[in-house]
Amino acid sequence: MATTPFNTNIVWDAKPIDLRYVVEAKPSTSSDWIQAEIQDNAAFYSGLDPCNTYDVRIKAVCTSGESNFSAARQVTTEGCSGPVYCNSQGENSRFEWIEKVEIGNLSNQSGDDAGYRFFDELVTPSLGVGDEISLTLTPGFLEEIYEEYWGIWIDLNQDGDFDDANENVFNSDAPSSTPIASSFILPAGGSLGQTTMRVAMKYFESSTDADRPQSCTTFEFGEVEDYQVNLVTATSTLDLEAGKNIKVFPNPFEGLLQVEGLEFNHKLRVVDVLGRTVYQLAEGNGGK
Repeated sequence: MATTPFNTNIVWDAKPIDLRYVVEAKPSTSSDWIQAEIQDNAAFYSGLDPCNTYDVRIKAVCTSGESNFSAARQVTTEGCSGPVYCNSQGENSRFEWIEKVEIGNLSNQSGDDAGYRFFDELVTPSLGVGDEISLTLTPGFLEEIYEEYWGIWIDLNQDGDFDDANENVFNSDAPSSTPIASSFILPAGGSLGQTTMRVAMKYFESSTDADRPQSCTTFEFGEVEDYQVNLVTATSTLDLEAGKNIKVFPNPFEGLLQVEGLEFNHKLRVVDVLGRTVYQLAEGNGGK
């Protein structure tokens, strides 16, 4: 089960003799089951309440009759701790979805996630406030190729929404069916620390602004993905000689340090706060 504050996607094993399924669901505090018949071995529920528990049970229909309902399973939506962000999703991601997101040092290939997914299990990437952040956004398609609009939002002041000034950090200039490679400047003035970034891809229907994805909308075709990101102080840039820049980020760091711009005649030494050498790159091993 994939669950967010507002949605849950339930998938179960199918058998060759199954023709269709009867799925029932209800809030755990209610006695009234809501029933639906579906063909696929998956059910997507939207419009749920954050931090609420629901019961779900399933039975199969085959040529020889119906099975009994399975034992009820409980699903608790997210949102019991921390901010709950507005709901945003694609209602149908079967034909087009977010295939890969590369933003700064984040790289995540996901595929079709039923219209929405929050990737809270990934290692949290760091983004430097005031830095130019590179990005590549890649769509995925089932068969036919479509043009897509993209948008990115970051909760810069960590207040649980994407409504404040400059939090819409990127919009694609035009719809595209191919990967978009671009960049944005991460605005200064926000709060350092962990926050949420939202990436939306929406099917292009016409040239009006209404067709661009918004931070808190549900649309027919496309997908939305949320990520945790860590906002840190701006990248350190060292001018070693005219026209030569080395970028070191994040600074300070814990775990992963990125260094860009080294050439084959450069040496690198990393020390901790006590001045002890923790890593050393010998001359002749330049690069990234």
